[in-house]
Amino acid sequence: MDALSFADVGNLREKYPAGKDKDFREALGLVVARTKGSRNDVFDLLNEADPGEMGLAKLQKALEQLGEGKFTPAQIREQLKFEIELKEAFSKGGEALARKIFRDKVRKVETKETPTGKKIKVFIGESLKGKKAGDQARAYVNAHIDAILEQILTPDGSAIDPMKWRMVREMFENTDLVTIQKNNIIGEAWAAAKSKVYGKTYEVIREVRINILDDHGRETGDYAMLDAVLLKGDEVVAYKEFKSSDTAEENKGTQDIVYDRLRKGELDKLRPSGPHAIKAFGGKKMPNFRAMAVDIERPSGL
Repeated sequence: MDALSFADVGNLREKYPAGKDKDFREALGLVVARTKGSRNDVFDLLNEADPGEMGLAKLQKALEQLGEGKFTPAQIREQLKFEIELKEAFSKGGEALARKIFRDKVRKVETKETPTGKKIKVFIGESLKGKKAGDQARAYVNAHIDAILEQILTPDGSAIDPMKWRMVREMFENTDLVTIQKNNIIGEAWAAAKSKVYGKTYEVIREVRINILDDHGRETGDYAMLDAVLLKGDEVVAYKEFKSSDTAEENKGTQDIVYDRLRKGELDKLRPSGPHAIKAFGGKKMPNFRAMAVDIERPSGL
């Protein structure tokens, strides 16, 4: 925390008394490390994030959403404004929401009258439509996914607001992105929202890889990903697959094999792998890996 003196840190701790000292130091350390500016810039940004006791938490959150690296005060201010402006965009919907999420990547918006009312078509810049379909556009949206989730969840975070979810889904559906891009973005937003809701009660481990073994216990190279594993302490309580619509088909092939073996208890024909699996199942030897059916959730009624 070279930009701040010991006296500065002490004064800030008095201003932000909530939580443990360790969490305070980590939050302040992140703010200093990622702010490309002076001591005064740090103090100004903290006050602009919130003049009260939430300033440090809000600034930390904005910097975490920006990602790794150092950012100028102007970049950080833009991120701080995003949540407020996104909330306003949700109140308007349609074009306003598209322009806020895709920002300068919106080339144009066309509106036409239909029997059910106005319908928009959002044209996205070519820079988000690269050869790897969905990668660029999805990354662009995911950079602000936490702010988007705050708007589509109920105030207490315990459920997804049906009207706001429909608003977001329809906005993505009304872009000129190819179908696989739109489905990837909508699917990831739905999975992130469901994980956020479950995170109120459980520890949620996302994207857990399960490898398929042959009859001799050797890896075949095929695998499936669980959208989420829910933990209560060390206990694995559920495997989750989040489908973003009632009509979305289950993936065939490797996913069928993995899900069937989990349901039947044929764990000797499966092998979890990767850091997410290690965290989900209690260590490198996966002592908590267990058999159970995968719960497939769809947004019925939303």
